[in-house]
Amino acid sequence: GLLVAMLSALSRRGATLAHSFGSRWASTGRVAQVIGAVVDVEFDDVESVPDILNALTVNVMREQYDPEADRVKTASLLPKMIRECEERIAFLKEKEAEYVAGGEARKIRETVLEVLKESNSLKADQLKKLEAELDAPDSEGLAGAIRQQEVIIADLQAQYESIDKSNTVSEEEAEKMEIFRPVDTPITLEVAQHLGDNRVRTISLGATDGFARGLKVVDTGAPITVPVGPATLGRIMNVIGEPIDERGPISHEHMLPIHGTPPGLRDMGDADDMLVTGIKVVDLLAPYAKGGKIGLFGGA
Repeated sequence: GLLVAMLSALSRRGATLAHSFGSRWASTGRVAQVIGAVVDVEFDDVESVPDILNALTVNVMREQYDPEADRVKTASLLPKMIRECEERIAFLKEKEAEYVAGGEARKIRETVLEVLKESNSLKADQLKKLEAELDAPDSEGLAGAIRQQEVIIADLQAQYESIDKSNTVSEEEAEKMEIFRPVDTPITLEVAQHLGDNRVRTISLGATDGFARGLKVVDTGAPITVPVGPATLGRIMNVIGEPIDERGPISHEHMLPIHGTPPGLRDMGDADDMLVTGIKVVDLLAPYAKGGKIGLFGGA
């Protein structure tokens, strides 16, 4: 009878713990305060307060660059950009004709000559040479600016001939296109401290732009986990396990928390056992001992 009673009590206790874990996993809170990367989150009751090192998620709207929209907009506006360059060339040629007809080159040279005479910065023979060149034809004018616009037109025309025109839109539609669009972005928070009054202090593992008081926060009920296994070899991922090496998703069968239980002393290697990192300068000059803790900092 005593054994049955004990088993029944354990069963009820297990059911209570399972219910508590399930409700905690589904618990939600709200942002109470944001100070840089530190985010305080408030929950409705003490049962909903997450454990230390639990991962929380919050969704915020972020402006994200849309390369496809930028490509379509640029391709669709190429004819307009070519026309604008042609208009600039016509304007520059008109101004150049007015410049030559109005004798602007002589006026500028006379002004420069007067300044040089007043400053006594040139010798007499040098001043006479400048006086003789007052009526010399101006070979440059605005030709440099015109040539620059012609080079730009040639480059734009080459781009327009190489694009797929089936994906272009009208110039009116292209002018209205936005190359940045709002995207619902999840941000992970990690619980660092219990503050009391059903509040926790968390560290945001992403930018806190767009955070506001009252924003909904969801407790995942577990610590941050990352992929593990052979598929992660040679891959680069951030602290929440997302690949950042532009090589696609990481195919994995198992995930483990980023915070693990430290091994016991009997499981640690001897100080003479070296941890091979594969980094030549480390393994040769400053080898790491197995079983300890060490940090590697570097930069160019």
